[in-house]
Amino acid sequence: MKIYSGLVKSDADLKMIPDLAESWEGSPDGKTFTFHLKSGVK
Repeated sequence: MKIYSGLVKSDADLKMIPDLAESWEGSPDGKTFTFHLKSGVK
């Protein structure tokens, strides 16, 4: 059983949707991702 939240999760169609992250973006080379956390998340 999962007892914690992740940055993102997948929906029924396996599309990534926000969980603790509010949004995210990848670098042009695809090697780095920047996640913006929801307010109050530590």
